[in-house]
Amino acid sequence: FENRHQMNAYQIIDSRGFPTIETQCIDKYTGKIVGKGSCPSGASCGSTEVLELRDNDKSLYCGKSVFRAIQNINEFNNHFSLKRNVITNLKKCDAQLNEYDKTPMKSLMGGNATTTISFCMANVGANLLDIELYEYERVLDPKSLYKWDKFNEEESVEFKNLLIKEYGFEESDFE
Repeated sequence: FENRHQMNAYQIIDSRGFPTIETQCIDKYTGKIVGKGSCPSGASCGSTEVLELRDNDKSLYCGKSVFRAIQNINEFNNHFSLKRNVITNLKKCDAQLNEYDKTPMKSLMGGNATTTISFCMANVGANLLDIELYEYERVLDPKSLYKWDKFNEEESVEFKNLLIKEYGFEESDFE
């Protein structure tokens, strides 16, 4: 499948001076960044925490660099559908991540990699729908958004048609 968009991940330094990941989603035709997301460097160490993939090369940030996780994200581009009807639906994005890395602790890609992809896709979805990120939560489930807007039936139908025509939702997303 041909993707119009592509993810590009790179290492950044967080506020505590530790390496972490930022991922951008780029429109390949225009070269513009349509969204980005980063994840904090983990301080959690609970038994149910996903694996934060680090390089363990002591010569780079005392072993805390994240270039392996970045490589995983950049390779994931070949397996990830970034079509408009997918990238405006975070559930579909996360489902692809879970299908690709079926390990319970996300040890294949790294929890830091999957988190930054998910944050990036949320930002992309909000940007493509031209809404604020906090408003995007309602769009995650078009059925609930449609019901929420049902107070005015005429506007609701127009809004549903807008979601289908402009943002790539399917009619079945509202059933």
